[in-house]
Amino acid sequence: MENIKNKREFVNELTIKLAEYEDERKKYLLRWFSIQLTSILGLCVFFKITISMLRPAPFIFVLFSIILLAGIIYFFCNFFVEDKKFKNFLKEKCKSNILRNYNLITGNEGLGFPYYLLKDSNLFCKYTYEKTDDVIMGKYKNVEYTISETKLIIEVKNFKFTVFKGVIISFKSNKKILAETLVTTKGDNNIRNYPPNSNFTKVFIGLYCIMLCGICILLDIKFPIIAIIILAGISIALFVEKNAMKDVNLEDVSFDKRFNVYTKDQVEARYLLTTTFMDRLKSLETSFGTKGIKCSFFDDNIMFAIPTKKDLFELGSIFQPLGSNKSIEEFYDELNSIHEIIDHFKLNENTGL
Repeated sequence: MENIKNKREFVNELTIKLAEYEDERKKYLLRWFSIQLTSILGLCVFFKITISMLRPAPFIFVLFSIILLAGIIYFFCNFFVEDKKFKNFLKEKCKSNILRNYNLITGNEGLGFPYYLLKDSNLFCKYTYEKTDDVIMGKYKNVEYTISETKLIIEVKNFKFTVFKGVIISFKSNKKILAETLVTTKGDNNIRNYPPNSNFTKVFIGLYCIMLCGICILLDIKFPIIAIIILAGISIALFVEKNAMKDVNLEDVSFDKRFNVYTKDQVEARYLLTTTFMDRLKSLETSFGTKGIKCSFFDDNIMFAIPTKKDLFELGSIFQPLGSNKSIEEFYDELNSIHEIIDHFKLNENTGL
């Protein structure tokens, strides 16, 4: 790998760096324990008082019940607050080591991908706005890529719904992609331009012809005019069908069972989706610890969307001694899986995919 240490060297370097903050981890853990213990004791006291006031004062009982419920909600909502703070602390302290070894720069919070790029990818249904946490821009073998921890939210009549939460990865292709191709996990219909049923065109043409014939008979329209109208309708339907996304069945049975593939060009789709790419896609999914992934080849872009609740590139936790290098290995595997995609498509070369 270009200017990048192997896994063992990288893990050892970061493990040594993280070990410097083991005492800090214990302080965070002690603070977390104190807060949780205080919360539990407070809830127990409120519970005891509430029970004691059950008979003499029903109104006070209701009031204390509400306070007790609020305390329980507060307890669970803040269970991982200290852990989140500590993870952010580690990121800041180890940032220079990570950036140097992986040719990375951190982007501005809140600035992920432009709306038009996410829209053109067709990977996401309609949404109102984008909210990003970590944005990281990297360069590997002169290929620039962007990774964004993103949440896409739709707002309907003052109600907000999350339509996507996870990691989005994008980089430029070295070849103009003539026909868009989408790969999605089975059951994920949360995409734009969802393709119609394969019998859509036949059904449309049949109903169209029957309807027009009936109208023309009622209005006593001459046969040549009827024929022209029907031919025009058939031409429009065929044009729509030609430019619509179609299902692709691949030779890899296990891949076909897990993923849906849609394309506007069957030949180009099979050229892109080789067995090696399928393995790379599964590896990317595994590295980010999720069971869902989707990707899009469009214009001169390749974009991956990985739904996950996990924070991007975690390096440790207050609940685990920093001598353990599991989190660092996961971090390495996440970035390495992205580099494998670049290597697979030889995006640093100008010879095409």
